[in-house]
Amino acid sequence: MDEYLTRFPDGTLVRWKPLSWEEYQSLIRSYGESLDGAAGWLLCEASAAFCLLEIEQDGFSVAPDEIYAGTLFVIGRQALELTGFIPTAEKVLEGLAKARARINSDWYESAMALICAIFHKDEDDIRKWTHKKFMDYCVRVEVVTGKPLPVSDGSEESEDKSRRYITGPDGRKIPVLTKRDMRKKQVDMDPIPGPGE
Repeated sequence: MDEYLTRFPDGTLVRWKPLSWEEYQSLIRSYGESLDGAAGWLLCEASAAFCLLEIEQDGFSVAPDEIYAGTLFVIGRQALELTGFIPTAEKVLEGLAKARARINSDWYESAMALICAIFHKDEDDIRKWTHKKFMDYCVRVEVVTGKPLPVSDGSEESEDKSRRYITGPDGRKIPVLTKRDMRKKQVDMDPIPGPGE
């Protein structure tokens, strides 16, 4: 479970978790979606009730009804703003972009996503597997899909991408420089003759 810490200027420290889909839907049914006005205040404080894990104030653990005014509102608003469930196109696209970046940047996360989808395994259970069991399932993914899982070193671009071209206004192909090109010897930047030349 993800957890967050918010430290207030007065020293209050709050440990909290993000909202689940079920919790978010329950809040919206009860309080609506607006974060403005009195309804927004109630929505934020109600979301904090779902999210609070621990509150430390003046060096002591305290109950939610003993904390300084406004603390619940701030935590609840942070939880609501963090959630990707808010149904605006911008929030949905932002959530998808973050998830894509996280999954695609790590080979193990990508492989885990495939294992979960193909074999209906729970992600939390997979995280407890040994490396050997994980690799055995990766091979099973390859058997089922008929394709090897692509493995590449993120620090270097693959050979087939190192020689890409764009077409210039006159139809000639112009090589696109990559990081790999910069590390190698000087690249010939003369355009390659286009069709009919």
